[in-house]
Amino acid sequence: MTIEERYTHWREVIEEQKSSGTTIAEYCRSRDIRTNQ
Repeated sequence: MTIEERYTHWREVIEEQKSSGTTIAEYCRSRDIRTNQ
């Protein structure tokens, strides 16, 4: 995955979290995303 692809991926994850109505911690836990990534 290129740097640009990673940036795009995480940008999409962040936008999805914002629209989910959950906290960052809750969102990450529910999707098995480590918060220190």
